[in-house]
Amino acid sequence: MNSLFFKNCVKGFIASIISAILLVFVFGYFCYTSKDPDSLINLVSMAVLYIGAFVGGFLSSRFNRGMGLLSGAVTGGIFMLFVVVLSLISSNNVGEGGFVRWIMFLLIVVISSVGGYIGIPKSKKRKKHKSRRK
Repeated sequence: MNSLFFKNCVKGFIASIISAILLVFVFGYFCYTSKDPDSLINLVSMAVLYIGAFVGGFLSSRFNRGMGLLSGAVTGGIFMLFVVVLSLISSNNVGEGGFVRWIMFLLIVVISSVGGYIGIPKSKKRKKHKSRRK
C-alpha cells in the first residue's frame, strides 16, 4: 500500500464528514416539522452516522479504484475514531451504554466496508467466465 491509498482514504473520510453534516441539516428539518421531534433524535443520529460512513467507504473505493473492503474499512476506522473522540470531548458519560455503544461504533466500520465493496468500479470486480463446451 502506498501513500496514495491513504490519501484517498482521507478523501473518503472528508466526504463522510461532509455528507453527515448535510444529512444533519436535512434530517433536522424533518425533525423540526414533526409533531414529536424528541422521538426521532436517536434514529436520526444513527442514520446520519451510518449513511455518512457508507458514503465515505463508497467514495474511498471509487478514489482508489479497487480494494473496496480495505479502503472502506480504513475510511470507516478513521470516521469511527473521529466520532469516538467527539463523543469523549462533548460529554463525560461516553462510558454509558457500554457494550452496545461500542458495537454501534464498530458498525460504522462494517457499513463503510460494505460501501467500499459496492463502490468498486465494475471493471475491477471479478467477472464470471462462462465455460466453453464443445
